[in-house]
Amino acid sequence: MFIGYTMTKRINKTLRQFFEEKPLTDWEKDFIIGCVKFQNNSNYSQVTSKQWNKIMELKKKYGE
Repeated sequence: MFIGYTMTKRINKTLRQFFEEKPLTDWEKDFIIGCVKFQNNSNYSQVTSKQWNKIMELKKKYGE
């Protein structure tokens, strides 16, 4: 029996460290910090789909 894997839309420690090591603009830093605060206060401990899409754009922009 195969159990499907679902990726959570969560900024984990590894992803947060990735962004801390990159030369983000002020807007990008503020956005990431805001997303972390949002997920910590969320009932599901995740960011929204729109936030996650932007996070993935930034991750691609900075090389991973």
